[in-house]
Amino acid sequence: MCLEDYNQELKQIRSDHAKRICAMELERTNNEKQYETNLEKIKDEVYVHDLSGRYTK
Repeated sequence: MCLEDYNQELKQIRSDHAKRICAMELERTNNEKQYETNLEKIKDEVYVHDLSGRYTK
């Protein structure tokens, strides 16, 4: 393998790695947004603490 081929292979590896990182960051962002949405839904529900120690709507 010549140096030019080796450099081209390294560029491809770096490019593939960068794409995977971007995809992972996008997935994390989407998961964080979904978490916040779910948390807001839970906060919007009203819970009343009864005498048995359980929470009811």
